[in-house]
Amino acid sequence: MERVTDRIYHDLRKHGLETPCYGEKFLCDALEIMEADPTSLTLISKGIYPPIAKRYNTSISSVERNLRFLIEKLWEREAENGYFKMMTGKSLTIRPRNGEFLSIMYAYYVGNIMETKQKK
Repeated sequence: MERVTDRIYHDLRKHGLETPCYGEKFLCDALEIMEADPTSLTLISKGIYPPIAKRYNTSISSVERNLRFLIEKLWEREAENGYFKMMTGKSLTIRPRNGEFLSIMYAYYVGNIMETKQKK
């Protein structure tokens, strides 16, 4: 997962997120959880947020809020940087919610890495 994490951090900087935030760490942890158990995405408030909160000794609401903050920052820069367009291949008209964002990220990063591994 380290390669995916490095790529995420690089892409976030490239698309206008200048300073690191907790949402980035939480995003990478969420992708690790989803990679181990793809069904965890169906109930993110029970399958993804609690293990991350426990790992960082914080609350579930803090995990949710920090991911939402990350999404908001990326959305504010979407017109000039096109992060979501890069991920989905199309322009989004509304900001994705946390679950939608995690699903997009999983498909883009983890899905692409898995496809690359299978081709080798």
